[in-house]
Amino acid sequence: MGIFAGLVALTFVVNSVYGYALAPSISWPEEYHFKAEEINLSADIMKPFEIWYSSIHNRSRIDMFGGTITRYYYGSYYDNEHDFHYGKIYMVHPQVAEDDSKTEVKCEVDMYFDDQEEFLPSLSEFEYSGEKEHDGRTVQVWTKNSVSRRVLKVEETLLVTAIDGEIVIPLHHYKKSFNTKDGSLQSDEVVNYYNYKDDVKLDDLDARRLHCEEWSELSHDLHEALKVLHPTIDSDVSSAFRRFKRHHDKNYEEEEHKMRQEIFRQNWRHIEEHNKKKLSYRLAINQFADKTMEELSYLSGMGVSDPIREGTHKFPHTDAEIEDMASHLPLNFDLRDLGVLSPVRNQASCGSCWAFAAAATLEGALARANGGRVLDLSEQSLVDCAWAFRSHGCAGTQAIDAVFDYLMKHGMPTVREYGPYLEEDGYCNINNMTEVYNIKGYVGVTKNSPNALRAAVYKYGPVTVGVLVTQNMVFYKSGVFYDLECEPGPMNHAVTLVGYGVRDGDLYWIIKNSWGEAWGESGYILLSASGDNCNTMHSAFYPVL
Repeated sequence: MGIFAGLVALTFVVNSVYGYALAPSISWPEEYHFKAEEINLSADIMKPFEIWYSSIHNRSRIDMFGGTITRYYYGSYYDNEHDFHYGKIYMVHPQVAEDDSKTEVKCEVDMYFDDQEEFLPSLSEFEYSGEKEHDGRTVQVWTKNSVSRRVLKVEETLLVTAIDGEIVIPLHHYKKSFNTKDGSLQSDEVVNYYNYKDDVKLDDLDARRLHCEEWSELSHDLHEALKVLHPTIDSDVSSAFRRFKRHHDKNYEEEEHKMRQEIFRQNWRHIEEHNKKKLSYRLAINQFADKTMEELSYLSGMGVSDPIREGTHKFPHTDAEIEDMASHLPLNFDLRDLGVLSPVRNQASCGSCWAFAAAATLEGALARANGGRVLDLSEQSLVDCAWAFRSHGCAGTQAIDAVFDYLMKHGMPTVREYGPYLEEDGYCNINNMTEVYNIKGYVGVTKNSPNALRAAVYKYGPVTVGVLVTQNMVFYKSGVFYDLECEPGPMNHAVTLVGYGVRDGDLYWIIKNSWGEAWGESGYILLSASGDNCNTMHSAFYPVL
């Protein structure tokens, strides 16, 4: 649904024979002009806008933030010369120069294949729900409830009032969406309308004087297009989502398409609103942008032992030794620079983060021990075979330390011998392997000690750690990640810590994830150590070879 509700005409139909009044009906006017504001009630963010619409001229226009962002729509018409239906959309937006020296206004024009944009919600499923008193006046109430594929429930309420007893204008359009599985609120917004006018001048809809440039071929690229498009404008959302589907090779039937586009819109808006805050890290649209957090629960398939175990071996340094060592450790350290890490991998739709974290940790430890030869160990073997050790294949593990118990007894074969990762549970073939890499035990790093964790990764290699996945982490792109939603909270995701660094005086961890190289900084995240954000220092283990 769009963010805008609009002008309506109200008609009471009276049956002349039986003498009763049926429910009123709503229709859109041919022309309107509104000022309005959209308020994200969850984030307390207000976005002003202004709209012009004329079906007579087959044109419309929207200005956001006082004209900072403007769209002119010239509806589709038939071109006799080219035997083709098309219109145009003129996109006016600010653009910062590459050297950040100045901001200039750009205007670009692209093909448009619909009638002029109608900034109004579809009313086909709205139902009349009576009248009520609101702000000292009597208003009509229209409601709509819909559920998309048992994933997203949307509740809408439209308040309208009559003018001169004939036409009806909108006052408020409330819209909430919920996750159908757990009932969690996904979005909560309202659009308020005011300053209605019914005279739309052609000059207000004329964009040809702007001398816009044709949108470049880069507009077909998702990430280039996102620099121009805006998540508050319906046509921009449709355009961005179309590119998103093409970029990630996704296709949906009509009903699911609408639902996925709505989820995409919500996630995109969350990302844009975060980035405007200019915090220490940035978010970006990625392959997860058309999914809810509940649907993405497979990304985080790890539990924590209760009580948390300390490992089969104690950390070999006392608190006093740790503090003495800290003064001799390098300020920055990254195992990637030593060439002992395997490439970033992708667990895909299987909740096997625990297997990838354990494999990456063991691969790094072995590479440091054998002079830098990086082995490709089989995560699939853990998915298939570790069931007796509190693990459940693609459904996750109850505790990461139990995975190390499995490695002590059964070890890990190489991918070359065991076979490729399947992204699903398979039959265990560990007894048929000829080359298996076991461990003697594993060490639990001193809890909540940044210096102990620095020493562990510097002296002994990669460390498997647990973190808490939040919505911001799912869409992380770059920078040092610090998320208030991460504390307090349980750990639900296993990753591999491969180094540390200092930026602006603050310590951060270098984390290797298992969501593919397209996520984050080429598959990695820089995670703030301040306050043990996301609980990184709470449950950390490394293997003893």
